Amino acid sequence: MSAKTKHIETFQLNDRVFAKMKRYPIWPAKIIEILDNEKYKVFFYGTHDCAIVPTCNVTKYESIKNNIPKSKLKSYMTAVKEIKQDVNNKLFSCEKIKKHQRNSNKNKRDGADANKTMKESDVKNNKRKISSCSSDKGIV
Repeated sequence: MSAKTKHIETFQLNDRVFAKMKRYPIWPAKIIEILDNEKYKVFFYGTHDCAIVPTCNVTKYESIKNNIPKSKLKSYMTAVKEIKQDVNNKLFSCEKIKKHQRNSNKNKRDGADANKTMKESDVKNNKRKISSCSSDKGIV
């Protein structure tokens, strides 16, 4: 291996890691799916979001746990607490995460159907819909 070649680690399902995405700090995560093209689907502790991350942006938790990067973000501190508590995958198992994702996706679809129905009735009644603002959490 040359001096410029970076050693790329391989990970197993349920491995606790730190993952890095563009424009975001390194974040505590868990491998929930192994993809074919040197990428992993990870679950981010604290935010409970999921994303696909290339292998080169994933670091083993064990190699960094004694020198965890510091942050004043409350969600980051929650994430660090959760990854430490998730010993033996008892806090967040892949099954629990996937079930949560299915429920979230179902709720989003149900909400979209309800909004569509409301918009159609607004057109029929020639009324203006009043909506409240809500911000969706972005993927980490």
